[in-house]
Order: sequence, then structure tokens, then C-alpha cells
Amino acid sequence: MTERNVALVCLEAVRADAFAVHAERLAALADVTFAECRAASSWAVPSHASMFTGRLPHEHGVHAFAPDFSAVDRSATFLAGLDHRAVGVSANRDVGSSSGLDTWFDTFVDVDPTQRYPWGLDAESFRLDYDGALPRPVGALAAALGHEHPVASLANLGALGLRDRAERSDRPVPADDGMRVIERAVDRELVDGDDGTEPWFLFVDAMDAHAPHRRLGLPEFTDLAVPDGWSYTESDAPAYLQHPDQYAADVDHLRACYDASVRYLDRRVAALAERLVTASDRPTTVVVTAAHGEHLLYPGDEGRLGHVGSLGEGLLRVPLLVVNPPAGYPDRVAAPVSHLALPDLLVGLAGSETPDVTADRTVAEVVGPAPGSEGLDGVPPGEWDRAIRCAVDGTAKFCWDSLGNRRRYEVTGPNDQSDPEVAPPPDWGRDRFREDEESVAAFRERVESGAGPEPPC
Repeated sequence: MTERNVALVCLEAVRADAFAVHAERLAALADVTFAECRAASSWAVPSHASMFTGRLPHEHGVHAFAPDFSAVDRSATFLAGLDHRAVGVSANRDVGSSSGLDTWFDTFVDVDPTQRYPWGLDAESFRLDYDGALPRPVGALAAALGHEHPVASLANLGALGLRDRAERSDRPVPADDGMRVIERAVDRELVDGDDGTEPWFLFVDAMDAHAPHRRLGLPEFTDLAVPDGWSYTESDAPAYLQHPDQYAADVDHLRACYDASVRYLDRRVAALAERLVTASDRPTTVVVTAAHGEHLLYPGDEGRLGHVGSLGEGLLRVPLLVVNPPAGYPDRVAAPVSHLALPDLLVGLAGSETPDVTADRTVAEVVGPAPGSEGLDGVPPGEWDRAIRCAVDGTAKFCWDSLGNRRRYEVTGPNDQSDPEVAPPPDWGRDRFREDEESVAAFRERVESGAGPEPPC
């Protein structure tokens, strides 16, 4: 059986319901759509580790208190089951070389949206670090001309200058948040400049639907009723939450820009998928999903923004589709599937197989605070700095946390859930986490008794 090239394209902060409405090109391109996919965690670092290992955060150990992928050996990921060259391209600083993810790959490219050509001069870093005798513009020009890739370096300088001028004028920035740079890096590594090493596995992480949000100078944003100069960052969340009437129009602007970002990703990712599928004589399969969703103060979002301190449906329900798989799957798979099954899916696809990765029940977990929680003034720290666990069986969803909260929800639709009622988690859900909960209880008892902080072996 021929080993296939496989690409995993991960979109940050893309909800399943927004994707279903705004990703028309990818929906048309997909040969298989998994209609009920759930992430294993609610923010990028633990979610990616779960996607690659098939394990929950407390099992693989990559979470808020240890955000280091290099602590997990490549042999513990599904990459160990592939005889593929592994290439990674990421626009996410939390999911890149700075957090050790590059140690899992043969080639890894960190993408900065201000640097159009990653192999050229890093114009932003040069500007920040320059201390030469020449005026900075002259020094930058000299550095670009003396660089190994002078044309790409000059383009990076020009792009940074255009972006600066647009931001100073409050006009829409004529650039995205990294997707086009990702495409250039992928084309350079695998399409235009492919060195012939096949099969390959490609991982892509795109940040264009992630905060910050503002109106961009891109076609998808042209008709938005969003003022020039308006913007949203994660630090704005406390004001939006504490003064909802005052910021009602801003929430509308945020949702409009978010939806436009999903439409933009749809256009660019669909084009990239088509190029990858046709670039080689070897069969190539592209899998598209999201690391997590995003709360946008919709009715089922628990009164939340972003992806902090929650395992709400707005965060867990994510898209999952496959372009050009081997024969064997129906067009639509309605049964639930978890990101914990992605290793089996990707290894199976690479071997031209179509494994059944569905499950009647799914679980998820978040350990500690996600980035962005630091600015939630007025919110009790325990609301976001806690461990939360979740078990879903049909439409019944149970969440319990380290503060002793026990809640049951009814899943009422994609990215939507009912108001909670007090209820204990089911035995099957507790059993999935029992070993860790018993270890934590023993550790707590040891500390409280004064016997020392060392957890039991």
C-alpha cells in the first residue's frame, strides 16, 4: 500500500459553528466531514500536545504549568509511527520553537506575520535590536543587501514600512496575521522547492482567527460596518465583560471581524490544500481542524470571551474535515470524534487506511490558567486558575473542577449548551481521571499533614 503525504492544518480559535457558516470553500473541497469533533483541551499548548500524543494534559504533562513540548519525546507522538519527513510551519509563538515543538520535526519554520519571507532578514527584530553607528534605515538597507537572501530581506523591510504607515493612519492594514507567510514557507519547503523527500508529513498552525482583531485591508473585510482604527485585544476582555451595555457595539465589531477572519482562512487554506494535493504524483491527504474554539459572548458561551478558564462548547466543538482521503469513508461522519483519536486517524491516512476513530463518549481537560487570564481584573483567580474536567455522552455534558464545582449541561447544538444544573460526574467519566485524582488527593493530604511536598511515587 502506498504511503501518502499527509498535511494537518490547525486553525487557532475557530468554532465549529462559525466554520460551518463561513468556510464554504473548504466544505465544498472536503471529501469527509466529521460533524461532531471535540478538542481535548481549551487552548493551544495542551490541545496540540493531545493531538500529537492522543493523551490528556495530565497524562502528557504539557499544560499551563509546563508549556514545553520538548519534555515529550518525538517517540511518544504519532510521528513515531510514520516513516515520513516531518515539516512544521507555525505562526503561533506558543506552538513553535520557543516552546520546543520544533524538536518533534525534521524541519520547522516559525512564522512572524511582519516578516513576509521567513528566510530573509527579520526586519522587526533588526529594528528593535539595532545599535549601529549608521542611521537605522541605512543600517537596515545595508543588512538586507548583505543578507544571504537580499531580495527577500528587502521585501521584508518594505512590508514592515507599509504596515507601520497603515497602523499610524488608522487605515486597514493591508496584511494578514501570518497565513500568506505560512503559504510561502510551505511552497518553498514542499511545493516549489521540494527536495524530493517523500512521503512527508506537514503541520501548519494558523493564527488569523485568533485575537487581536481589527478591520484588515483584505476582501473579506471590505463591507464590514467596523470603524477604521477599531481594534480588540485580549486585554480588552475585562471591560467588555464588566460593562456589557457600554461595549455592546464593540462586541458586534469583534464578531464581525472574527467571522471575516474565518472567511479569509477558508479562501487561503482551500487554495493551499489544492496546491498540496496536486503538487506530487504521490497521493496527498489534507486534514483541517482547530486547536480550540473561541467564546464570543454568544448565549451558550457562559458569559465569556476568549478561551480562558472553561471547557464550554464554544471552545470544545471544532471543525474536522479531510481532503483527498483514501477510499472508504462516507461524505459525512455524524458520530462523535475526539482530538485524542487524531494520531490513529493521521497514521491510518498515511498508510492509505480509513480507521474508525469515532467514540460514543468524549473527554477533555484543562490544567491551570491559559494566556490572557492575567488581565481579568475583578475575576476571582480560582475562576480561571483551576483544573477542569469534562465528559460528554450524547447530549449530556458533565464538568467538574478542582474547586469542587459539579455541573451538568445539555448540549443544544454546535458550540451551544444549556445553563448548568448541579450534578455529579458519571462514573465512567471519573474512571477516566481516577488515577490522577487519587494521586492529587494523596499529595494534598501529605502536604496538609506536614509530611512534605513530595507527591507519592
